[in-house]
Amino acid sequence: VCVDCWHNSAPKSQNKMFAIFKKSGIFITVCWHGFLLTICDMVMKYPIALIKKLMEVFRSNILYRYDIKCAFEKILLCSTIGDDAKRLNVQGVVPAFHGHAHTCLCQLQHHSKCKVTLDEHFCFADMDRYTAL
Repeated sequence: VCVDCWHNSAPKSQNKMFAIFKKSGIFITVCWHGFLLTICDMVMKYPIALIKKLMEVFRSNILYRYDIKCAFEKILLCSTIGDDAKRLNVQGVVPAFHGHAHTCLCQLQHHSKCKVTLDEHFCFADMDRYTAL
């Protein structure tokens, strides 16, 4: 990709400037019925923006799952929406595919039992790619 070539040959100041665009995975929101609400590539604080949007739309009792929930929860609670997240009962869980990487205590407290939603979504990944052609 031409952007990669330009980025790699740019001065260090520009390398730092464009470092914010590096992706670190995906972030999804799913309702308790299993319907996918949002999915986006993660770039830094996108998960906080999505949580904020969910709080605006659904108000309270929001449950999110995130493979780095333990670390994200600390960031969320220290963010500008942290007090609102506490007040509106925003809670997180660790998804099933990440559960084995956590300690036993963490698994017991936060392990999600709804892996089916992700499985159903990603079983259509190839179809999505073909329709995008």
